[in-house]
Amino acid sequence: LSLMRRSGSTLSAIMRDAFDCRPLATNSKNEPVKCQQPYITMSAAITPAELSGLMFDKRDAGAQADNGVGNRNLFDLLNGHIDGMARDTAMLEVLGPNPEWTVRYLRDLAMQAADNPQAANDAAWRIDSLWHWVSGTANTPVNEAWATVMREGRAFITAARLAGALLSSVSDFATMRQVQAWNGLPAVGWMGDYLRLLNPAAAEDRRTAVRAGLLAEAWAQRAAGAMRNQADIVGTGIGSRVADTVLRASGLNAHTQAARWAIGMETLGVLADQAGRQIDELPPYLRAALDRYGIRAAEWDILRARGVVQMGGSTFLSPEMVTRSAPAGAERAHLEAATRLLEFVQTEGRFAVPEPGALERSYMLGQTRPGTWTGEFLRTAMQFKTFPVTIMMMHL
Repeated sequence: LSLMRRSGSTLSAIMRDAFDCRPLATNSKNEPVKCQQPYITMSAAITPAELSGLMFDKRDAGAQADNGVGNRNLFDLLNGHIDGMARDTAMLEVLGPNPEWTVRYLRDLAMQAADNPQAANDAAWRIDSLWHWVSGTANTPVNEAWATVMREGRAFITAARLAGALLSSVSDFATMRQVQAWNGLPAVGWMGDYLRLLNPAAAEDRRTAVRAGLLAEAWAQRAAGAMRNQADIVGTGIGSRVADTVLRASGLNAHTQAARWAIGMETLGVLADQAGRQIDELPPYLRAALDRYGIRAAEWDILRARGVVQMGGSTFLSPEMVTRSAPAGAERAHLEAATRLLEFVQTEGRFAVPEPGALERSYMLGQTRPGTWTGEFLRTAMQFKTFPVTIMMMHL
């Protein structure tokens, strides 16, 4: 904290970037060192009086606490850490031990397969933009102060403009019905679960959804409703907290989470009901849906033999139970089957209740970054365009 007070010190910014799991790099032109997803642990000893004196004194009136050193609460930090680890693990599993090299190789292949130079450049731009968002580079500000001011300003606008956003989410019921029909599942069987999960007193139903393996996104992510309507990532400042409070009060966050849980619970319930059948005996649309996610005869046999559980008076196909009950020597196969099942449920849930991902943001914002004039202009211009763009890319 003493070093941070020195004129020109960059230690505060580096520590905040490290704790937020943002990429770090040295400024050396020759052989620069880069770390895309840092994980650090700090151990220090200080008395409460000394800490208060360093963070809150007459010179800066607590500026160090406001600029990020003192407001990294454990819950947000833990979720950011888990999110980064999950992303890194996924990239390693899909792209191999050197994801960046694999992306460059795929980029070269796409350019070679193009019919003309313009098509080759377009393919390279699309791949580079997508990787920009998947790797997390797109969330790293060039100018921290400028990026924070603009992000929190957009958050205040969100709070002012989206108080009635729940009314615009009525289209979710149409996409939920359509996604279920595409996958050979009951088109409206989720409605009962949805209504029960909206009930504030139905805590047991919400716990059942989490135990079934569904993500509690609205618990772990601030302004979950705003994520559906904004092009950039929601922050943790005052504006973001105000937007989060407004959207929770409007019911948009509750609707979003209840809808995704309902779709997931219905899907896992139907799969449990079908557990007594071989995969070639399943309804054609459901079998095709499982096949799209790599769930074939071997994986289906593992899931139906190990994953059927009773929870909350209902039967579900639980990915967690599949991994827990794996016999010795078959852990990898069971983990792979459970992972594919979760991918199926979560991806189709995102189609049912649309939310922009890396692909949609890469098309809207390209390779821009926060804290630049171009990046902030595009993020502001696209602030309320995200939802229609997502609908067009997913369903049209």
